[in-house]
Amino acid sequence: MQELTVTEAKTQLNRLVREVDRNSSSLLIRNTRTGDVVVLLAAHHWQAELQNLLGETLKL
Repeated sequence: MQELTVTEAKTQLNRLVREVDRNSSSLLIRNTRTGDVVVLLAAHHWQAELQNLLGETLKL
Protein backbone atom coordinates (compact mmCIF):
# COMPACT_ATOMS: atom_id res chain seq x y z
CA MET A 1 0.00 0.00 0.00
CA GLN A 2 1.26 3.45 -0.88
CA GLU A 3 1.57 5.89 1.99
CA LEU A 4 1.48 9.67 1.57
CA THR A 5 1.67 12.57 3.95
CA VAL A 6 -1.28 14.96 3.88
CA THR A 7 0.93 17.55 2.16
CA GLU A 8 1.93 15.07 -0.56
CA ALA A 9 -1.69 14.00 -1.07
CA LYS A 10 -2.81 17.63 -1.41
CA THR A 11 -0.06 18.29 -3.94
CA GLN A 12 -1.04 15.28 -6.04
CA LEU A 13 -4.74 16.09 -5.87
CA ASN A 14 -4.13 19.72 -6.87
CA ARG A 15 -2.07 18.53 -9.85
CA LEU A 16 -4.85 16.16 -10.93
CA VAL A 17 -7.51 18.87 -10.56
CA ARG A 18 -5.51 21.32 -12.68
CA GLU A 19 -4.92 18.68 -15.37
CA VAL A 20 -8.58 17.62 -15.52
CA ASP A 21 -9.73 21.26 -15.63
CA ARG A 22 -7.19 22.22 -18.30
CA ASN A 23 -8.24 19.32 -20.54
CA SER A 24 -12.00 19.57 -19.77
CA SER A 25 -11.84 15.89 -18.97
CA SER A 26 -12.68 13.47 -16.20
CA LEU A 27 -10.78 11.02 -14.03
CA LEU A 28 -12.05 7.88 -12.33
CA ILE A 29 -10.19 6.88 -9.16
CA ARG A 30 -10.90 3.31 -8.06
CA ASN A 31 -9.93 1.53 -4.87
CA THR A 32 -9.31 -1.98 -6.20
CA ARG A 33 -9.54 -3.51 -2.73
CA THR A 34 -12.97 -2.10 -1.83
CA GLY A 35 -14.38 -1.24 -5.25
CA ASP A 36 -15.07 2.33 -4.10
CA VAL A 37 -14.91 4.91 -6.87
CA VAL A 38 -14.45 8.69 -6.99
CA VAL A 39 -15.03 10.65 -10.19
CA LEU A 40 -13.25 13.95 -10.77
CA LEU A 41 -14.84 16.13 -13.47
CA ALA A 42 -14.05 19.47 -15.07
CA ALA A 43 -17.27 21.08 -13.79
CA HIS A 44 -17.25 24.02 -16.21
CA HIS A 45 -17.35 21.59 -19.14
CA TRP A 46 -20.03 19.35 -17.61
CA GLN A 47 -22.03 22.08 -15.83
CA ALA A 48 -25.36 21.54 -17.64
CA GLU A 49 -25.24 17.77 -17.19
CA LEU A 50 -24.24 18.06 -13.51
CA GLN A 51 -27.01 20.57 -12.78
CA ASN A 52 -29.54 18.27 -14.42
CA LEU A 53 -28.25 15.25 -12.49
CA LEU A 54 -28.10 17.07 -9.13
CA GLY A 55 -31.29 19.05 -9.66
CA GLU A 56 -29.70 22.32 -8.56
CA THR A 57 -27.77 25.26 -9.97
CA LEU A 58 -23.99 25.11 -9.62
CA LYS A 59 -22.14 28.32 -8.83
CA LEU A 60 -18.80 27.96 -10.59
